[in-house]
Amino acid sequence: MSTKLRVGIVGVGGNGGRFLDAYATNPRAEVVALCDIREDHRQALQDKYQVPYGYDSIEALLRHDEVDLVSIHGPDGLHAPFTLAALDAAKHVFVEKPMATTVADCLQVVERADRAPTRMAVGHVLRTRPFFRMVKEMVDAGELGSLHAMRTHYLNDAMRRGPRFLDIANRSYSPPMLTMGVHPVDLMRWYGGDVTHVQAMGNQGLALPGNPIDDSVTAVYRFASGATGSITVCWASHYVFDSFYGLELHGSGASVVWDKIHGRELHKVTPLPQPPATGRDGYAAEVDSVVDSLLDDTPLFCDVREGARSAIACLTALEAAKTGEMLAVPNP
Repeated sequence: MSTKLRVGIVGVGGNGGRFLDAYATNPRAEVVALCDIREDHRQALQDKYQVPYGYDSIEALLRHDEVDLVSIHGPDGLHAPFTLAALDAAKHVFVEKPMATTVADCLQVVERADRAPTRMAVGHVLRTRPFFRMVKEMVDAGELGSLHAMRTHYLNDAMRRGPRFLDIANRSYSPPMLTMGVHPVDLMRWYGGDVTHVQAMGNQGLALPGNPIDDSVTAVYRFASGATGSITVCWASHYVFDSFYGLELHGSGASVVWDKIHGRELHKVTPLPQPPATGRDGYAAEVDSVVDSLLDDTPLFCDVREGARSAIACLTALEAAKTGEMLAVPNP
């Protein structure tokens, strides 16, 4: 590997375009190739960011010997096949969440990554945000005691934004419990450890009558520690989305509810401190973390197993909502 990480980006639409900018402004990375089926769009970005090579298929990009890392930002349903192809080509992989859209694909990706000579990261961006990292440090330091209950949500009005969003959702996204819910589910797993079982209920057409892909899902998880965690997901709510994802962590010593801590002193509520500044944020923070980890051979902020376990927890919740049964959650 060169002194810079040489990156090929697959899919340079809205999400991939923002990652392109993040890689291009990282001093330890060099974007050497873009892959997108829209030639005019791809060429415009090549010109803007002075990227030397452009391809219309991932197979062509993977034949490029100078690519060290393949960064995957296509539709959810293509994440797993593109990842498997990149691992087979002995490339490092960064793939946007969700890592895959079936449990079988999650397990296959983990198995293939275990055999690959390269490393793989999954894009759970909330793990890089200063607030959630600060809460993680509090949990790990024992400031909340033993966690016994957690609660999150992902509620927004995306499905009310008109037919264009509905078309994009149909083409690019997995069900809301996976494409959105995987964010707060990953947070609960990051704080509380692996889940073992899930029960769930869902509905369709109540939040937005006549919308065939609108649904609300509420899931309750049992964690290996004995803790419980619940989540409600709906992207046709009138609720104004909050950046805390409704996060509540209740421990034997204290509770964190959004940006406040309860119980350090009896019946006292205290605002949490502002998290320390950590430089770049959002997608750029993910990029910086992955690039540094691959070049310095340090742990990834979210590796293949963590990505798989969060996706599987959401996929199993969807199955539980269909069957009405409590289901075991596999943890590869």
